Amino acid sequence: MTIAVCVVAVLSLSCGGGANDDPPSSAVLLTVDVDGNEGGASDFVAAEMVKNVANTTALVTIRAATSTNAPVDPTVGVITLRRYTVTFERVDGGSPTLPPVEGVINQTIEPDNITQTSGADSQADEDIIVVPTSAKLFSDFALAFNQNPNPVEFNATFTIFGDNRAGQNFERTAGFRLTCAVFGDTAELAPEILSFTESKNVIVGNPYRAFWNTARRTFPIFGASLILPWGPEVSIPSNQFPFGGAEVDTSSLINEIAPGATATYPAGQLFVFNAFGSASRVADGSTMDVTAPVAGGNSVSIDQFFPDRDTINVGESVNLNWSISGGPDRLSMLPASFGGVPVDFGGKNLSFDAIEIAPTQSVTPLLRAEKNDGSFAEQFLSRTIQVNSPNAGGPPTVAFFSASRDSAPVGSQIVLFWNIQGEFSKAELFPINGSRVEVTDRDSFLTPPVNLEGSQVYTLVVTGLDGTFVNQTVTVSYTLNDNEQIEISGLDQEPGTSLPNGGTASFSFVVTDPERLDSTWRVRRIAGDRASHFPTEGRIDDGLGDASVAVSDGLDFNNGYIVFEISAWDDNLFGLSPGSTRDVLLVTFQTPEESVDTNNELPAITEGPTFIEAGDSPEDTIPGVIGVITFAFADPDTQSLEWSIRIIGGDFGGDLTPNFGLSNTGEGEVSVQYRDDADTPDDPVIFEVRVEERGVENPQFDIAVLRVDKGTTTVGGGGGGGSGGSGPISLGFDGLYANLFGGVQETQVVRDYILFFPGTGSGNISFFRNSDLSGEVDGASAIFDFAHNTSDPGRITDADYARNFQTAGTIDNNGDMSFAGYFANAGANTASSNAPIPNGVSRWYMPFNVNSFQNTGGDYNLPASGNQVYQITISVSDVDTSTATFNRALTIVVPAP
Repeated sequence: MTIAVCVVAVLSLSCGGGANDDPPSSAVLLTVDVDGNEGGASDFVAAEMVKNVANTTALVTIRAATSTNAPVDPTVGVITLRRYTVTFERVDGGSPTLPPVEGVINQTIEPDNITQTSGADSQADEDIIVVPTSAKLFSDFALAFNQNPNPVEFNATFTIFGDNRAGQNFERTAGFRLTCAVFGDTAELAPEILSFTESKNVIVGNPYRAFWNTARRTFPIFGASLILPWGPEVSIPSNQFPFGGAEVDTSSLINEIAPGATATYPAGQLFVFNAFGSASRVADGSTMDVTAPVAGGNSVSIDQFFPDRDTINVGESVNLNWSISGGPDRLSMLPASFGGVPVDFGGKNLSFDAIEIAPTQSVTPLLRAEKNDGSFAEQFLSRTIQVNSPNAGGPPTVAFFSASRDSAPVGSQIVLFWNIQGEFSKAELFPINGSRVEVTDRDSFLTPPVNLEGSQVYTLVVTGLDGTFVNQTVTVSYTLNDNEQIEISGLDQEPGTSLPNGGTASFSFVVTDPERLDSTWRVRRIAGDRASHFPTEGRIDDGLGDASVAVSDGLDFNNGYIVFEISAWDDNLFGLSPGSTRDVLLVTFQTPEESVDTNNELPAITEGPTFIEAGDSPEDTIPGVIGVITFAFADPDTQSLEWSIRIIGGDFGGDLTPNFGLSNTGEGEVSVQYRDDADTPDDPVIFEVRVEERGVENPQFDIAVLRVDKGTTTVGGGGGGGSGGSGPISLGFDGLYANLFGGVQETQVVRDYILFFPGTGSGNISFFRNSDLSGEVDGASAIFDFAHNTSDPGRITDADYARNFQTAGTIDNNGDMSFAGYFANAGANTASSNAPIPNGVSRWYMPFNVNSFQNTGGDYNLPASGNQVYQITISVSDVDTSTATFNRALTIVVPAP
């Protein structure tokens, strides 16, 4: 479809010669047309939400014309198109809605009757992203759509931004209709149960277990029930699919079966359903037995259960070996059959023997040993049996390979998505930091920041089982950041700037982003006495809003003041990425002790302090700069005053001349020369100016704090690790380990990703370190070793984390890293030291477990299938308040059945 919205605006008037022979004035007009994609029906752009999650695009045409045939000067007629946005409003007025889209166009157009052509055409055609892959998979709208996949219509607004050679800016809009739906036949989206097995011999009081495997459909299962063999129905949560199980207590049968007797029941039945259909299946085997225990007997244990090999092809067999102590009376296995052939332990030595199976798909069998007295033991096979299908479906194909954004500012990160159909042995992605990265078990990847301007071609290479290669590329354009400067204003301190020692106060402020992008603010204490504050960070929707922070002063009185730093940024560049236009504002509270002299008024710093750079050239902002700090002060009732200035944070290497002085007139105006050193050009400098009374019994004082930024604040980068900027703090090592105490042990290393398995009980979910689902872990630790350029790791004082483990808006997504001690080398697994080690590292870690992903409503922000990528941002500070930021991407994978 085509929607032609003619937006007419006068950009400028051409100028003629004399007063009586001016040519007719001619206004430059622009029209914007949006042409829907081929799947669109009638007046709609069609966005397939489930069967194809690649970017949905539309063709936009922008034309330049004039209101008359009079010639137009190129100064006003040559128009450069810079960027665009697409915003959405649901036709039904409901929520949630699609997130806005922003992209770069960077084309030039001009009308046909221009006086001097630039070589540009009169129109520009551009394929724009309307609904990106990320919105189809991870947005609030996508989550809601998965629960109710009925078509949703939007009124969409496309806005183009640009300028002409005269420096005039403009924006033009066009509206179109968008439909998000599942189009065509939906039979392929209905659920399918591939396998369903259950315990066939259970002792009363021991658990009944069932396991299943459903097809990994694009659309998830959101409801299921299990009819137990003895009658009751059990609801199964959605996190038990596509691969899951249930465990049910059988103690309720104790009064129905006589001791030593066995009751036979029909096999259980599993029902599953989603928005597009349902499926049911009876467990393998027509019946199951339940036996009531008798008193006495010895315990049984499985000492070993392992395969003779762990990789086979379809049609081949493998031997499973066991060693069992305690004299088992019978053995059973789940699954109970492989390739349609039941597992038969007849004639086997139940204590020490082996059995041959021929599985048709990868599997980790469970062996169960039982005694007649009711005791039993269970154990999974030590390694998963990987079953390959050589060339079963021909060479693999890449169904789609796309990026979360086709254009991004320099220094930002993007997510790459893909879908591979068919059997393959390896998938690789390049270039990632100049090299290849294996992504065989993934379907998405968060790239590290790209710090070069230009086009970056990412290539996905897939290796088939027969050695053939297929590849697909996607191009991302990285442009210099043109974000407009965000602003923090309207600071209000209550009850004032003076906070009695040990008291409470608050401050509020306003965050304004000219582009009205969702923004984030953060507050931290950077100098002065100890104090707590809450909240530490928050969000500003649509880039305009206020925030308030409560402060509670500690009882110490070492400095007489507290300084907080407010920083704010728009979320387009992930906050602290290179090129971010964040704003910083300092808030200072004086914390005087109670004065017994109620008649003595306070001195006050009445002007400044202000920093003035010497010279006019940009070179004056690099190390070695000579600047001047000016301020004025006065006291209404005390003539003798002393002033001082010192550096309390940041780069301590500079010199202040003079750094103190006296006044006997009750007032003063001071200019202090500051000369920076040449060591750390990126560090800010924080100055403290203090004026104090002399010659009185209880001298009072006033303090002001000034922050001066030189260049850019030190920040870090990198995905899946990262590296710091050019500041004093650097990252020497990072890793993920299956423990909660920050230990670096090779046997506990987690490579690439954590496995998430829904478990065997209702609501019982687990993390696993190994791909065969053996080795369940209580949690994991993200571990970071930091070095300091002074060779003294003891100068590193604090590390905080921000993560998106829970849905937005929860304080549990932010917190303090735990300190693990000092080590001589990065990544060392030796004992830690409580004292800093010269040229060593300072180790910090962030422990987490399944409950770290539980939202306040009780649900878990964990993938139901496939994988999900989470972002962890670590902010590190040293004694000089220099900061460094590092990013790590954490991938959690639900293993394929």
